[in-house]
Formats: sequence, structure tokens, C-alpha cells
Amino acid sequence: METLAELSGDVEELVNIKKHDLSHAYHYLKIAEIYKEAGKKEKALEWAEAGIKAFPQRTDSRLREFLANEYHRRKRPEEALNLVWKNFEDNLCLDQYQKLKLQAEKTAQWPQWREKAIALIRNDIATKNRRDNPWGFFPGHSLLVEIFLWEKNMEAAWQEAKDGDCSKQLWIRLAALREENYPMDAVSVYKRIVEPTVKQTNNQAYEEAFNLIKKIQALWHRLDKDAAFANYLAELRLKYKAKRNFMVLLSKIK
Repeated sequence: METLAELSGDVEELVNIKKHDLSHAYHYLKIAEIYKEAGKKEKALEWAEAGIKAFPQRTDSRLREFLANEYHRRKRPEEALNLVWKNFEDNLCLDQYQKLKLQAEKTAQWPQWREKAIALIRNDIATKNRRDNPWGFFPGHSLLVEIFLWEKNMEAAWQEAKDGDCSKQLWIRLAALREENYPMDAVSVYKRIVEPTVKQTNNQAYEEAFNLIKKIQALWHRLDKDAAFANYLAELRLKYKAKRNFMVLLSKIK
């Protein structure tokens, strides 16, 4: 029936079919989109608002985005921003931060909303118990590091990671960015990652650790610290001599 209604182009018939199941906020969004596509913008607005009213808590983020765009188009920027903010509150992540920035910049309000967003993230971090993962990294500040990297504020990202730690993947990104101007910072990060990587005891992990060690070698060579690298390599060979496959890889380093 729904396919026939779509083919016939009868908007009301299609909506009547969709109305049989309004068990999710997303279903309201689909009806709003049908009306918007048909040029019935007021009907689209009504259904989007009805969906938010029916599902006020942790509703579908796409429905909020739809309604926020409709509010902005109708010169209702504060209502639009509040909806995007609720999405950010429900899901603290870089994607929602970017969407908040996009909406706030439409009315030149980004500085105050950015301050509010960063404060919310810091509060969220503070309320969580610190639990290191098996890698030895605490991921709690990862979102702030991600945000500062996206904003191209490399020093803020580095300082945030140093002050509060972040995920292994972000540490590797940061180290790569520090290699040119701050090679010893990169060395310290790579060295920190090598040990928990080797402890995974599988060939893929050994290969990853080997590649990091090669980076350390190149950086120390740039700094005329070949002797320091030789000592480090000797320590690794002694510590992990029982790991044969890893020893095979280390034997390739000259």
C-alpha cells in the first residue's frame, strides 16, 4: 500500500499509512519530510514539533536537526540552537560539536556556545571514574583532544593529552604532529606505546611495535642520539627475549 501511495503521488494517503505506526520519533520525521518534499512546509513543521513533544527525552537526533533547520529558516535561532544543544548533551562527540558550531555561527554566537560546550565536556570527564584500559591510557580527555585537533589548535591538544591522557590512537596522531618541531615529545609517546603493544603477544602487534621503534630510531638519529637508541634497543631485546617472533623483527634493525 505504501508503495502504491508513493507511486500515485498522493501525499495525504501516504501520510495516513505512515500514521499507523508512530512508535518512534523517527516516524514523525519521515512524515515531516514527506510534507516538506511536497512543499507543505507548515505541515512539516507541525509533525516535527509533534515528534519532539511525543518523545521529549533523548529523541531521534535527526528529528531535532530537521526541526532546528526549520526554526532557523523561520528566524527562530534560539529555538534552533537549543535543539542542537540537546543533541550535543545527549551525545558528546566531535560530530555533534561540529553541528553545534555550524548552527551557532549562523547567528554569530559561537564563542559563548563553545565555552558552554567545553565546560560540559569537562564536567562530564570530572564525574566519571578514572579507569585505565589495558593499553595504560585513560581515554577520558580524548574528546577534548579531538576537538582541539579539529580546531587546529595543536598546542592545546597536546597540553590536554598531557594533563588528562587520551586514547592510543590520538596519542599516535599527536606524536606524528610533534615529530618535526618536537622530536623528543614524539619519542616519549612512541616509547610509551611500544610496551603495551608488545604485550598483546601477536604478530600484528609485534609489527606495529616494530614500526614505532623504527620511528624512534629515525628521530633519535636526527638528534645525533644513536647511542641512546642502541641502549633502548638492547633493553628491548633483553626484556622480550622470550618473544621469538618479536626478536626476529628486532634483528632487522641495524
